[in-house]
Amino acid sequence: AADYGHIMQTFAAPVHLLGYLDGELVSHALWVTRSLEYDHAVRLNTAYVEGVVTDPAWQRHGFGTAMMRKLQASITAYDLAALSAE
Repeated sequence: AADYGHIMQTFAAPVHLLGYLDGELVSHALWVTRSLEYDHAVRLNTAYVEGVVTDPAWQRHGFGTAMMRKLQASITAYDLAALSAE
């Protein structure tokens, strides 16, 4: 498995969601707060979603969907959510 620890340290104040099955970490997502500016006037409080991943052994079992639903329910105070699709 790849080690993304060094990448996770680049985010300022991330909020992590962790999905476990029988004590085993199988899924992850995080968001960071960013301010996006529109038309040089409107600033949107944005939940920028990163690091959405499910262990390949558990893909196609609904864990990613469950993580995104939980994430969506957790970021309702934001003006906007943006998903990094890298």
